Amino acid sequence: MKLARLSVLMIGISFLLTACGSSFTFVRRPEPSSIKGAKKVAVVAMTYEGLMIGKKSFDQYIKEKEDKAAEKGKESKADEKWDTNMDKWQKDMTAAISSELKNAGVDVVEVPNLSAATEGVIIQVNVEFIEPGFYTYVINNPSQTRVRVKVIDATKPGDPIYEFLGVSSHGGYTTGGRIGMDISSLANQIAKFLRGEISAA
Repeated sequence: MKLARLSVLMIGISFLLTACGSSFTFVRRPEPSSIKGAKKVAVVAMTYEGLMIGKKSFDQYIKEKEDKAAEKGKESKADEKWDTNMDKWQKDMTAAISSELKNAGVDVVEVPNLSAATEGVIIQVNVEFIEPGFYTYVINNPSQTRVRVKVIDATKPGDPIYEFLGVSSHGGYTTGGRIGMDISSLANQIAKFLRGEISAA
């Protein structure tokens, strides 16, 4: 009995340790910072190109939700809910990066797409993977969200100056709430990292 309780406790501790926070894996990072002293930054609205929900494409994931609802004689609102959440997450990401860099004295503009950014440093964030996770009274599984961040010199289109992956994971009662916390955590850490690179001593 004590062993069983200990196992449950360790599982709970493990969940708490893995269900929050963010981390970066760099594909490309110049040393020293190559954006030190940047005065103009264009933040591109966050995209969801090639988004996978678990092992399924976003379209497949939504279709399966709709099919299951139809089998029960109901109308699925999964597409509508995801659209609403994704629009909010996009705005949260852009606002967090813009606010942090503006506080560092950088002239920041928010643009709808990559082609609209014509000068300075361009920040592009794409959400490429989401594991929604789940919550029940018996067992819980945290979400996991992965984004790819590219920092591009507008005057030298081509390979990005920086490229890195950010991963965040959170527990919570609702799908939107879990992923929303992932995005918020990633947004704050990406913003602070970029500010640090621009303000590097």
